[in-house]
Amino acid sequence: MIAAVASSALAVDGDAQRAAMTYFEKEVRPILVKRCFECHSDTKQKGGLRVDHIGYLKSGGDTGPALVPGKPEESALIEAVRYGNEDFQMPPKRKLPDAEIAVLERWIQTGAAWPEDAAKKIVVTEGGFTEEQRNYWFFQPVKKVAPPQVSGKWVRNDIDRFIAKKQAAL
Repeated sequence: MIAAVASSALAVDGDAQRAAMTYFEKEVRPILVKRCFECHSDTKQKGGLRVDHIGYLKSGGDTGPALVPGKPEESALIEAVRYGNEDFQMPPKRKLPDAEIAVLERWIQTGAAWPEDAAKKIVVTEGGFTEEQRNYWFFQPVKKVAPPQVSGKWVRNDIDRFIAKKQAAL
């Protein structure tokens, strides 16, 4: 009986976690990217704040933590987007729509879920690419490769030599 209740609780917890991640990806992240990244991400950190990682949001910028999970009223992010303080309004040019503010409030109220894989701090290298992206084959310099030495009646050029070698391996 106890095992059934425990496994049921774990399933509910897993469902809640998935729902929180879905909410973050579909509702919260697009707002942060569209409204905040221009001034608060890896390329620029106005006020010493980055919003592209949960760790940066929790540690905050020049004015302290940007968010306190579970406490939107204590989160500087919410104070700024509500435009309640004349000296502390974000984004500076125009207030967010009320619906977007409500999304951010709900996200923080429910614990400010952030996907684990995205919780890793992303280090962007010169040129705006992560190390993983820079290691992708497309970004590697072209190397001169000597064509294999093969023979065959139909081999007429270097491309044919590569094809013949591959066929011989089959």
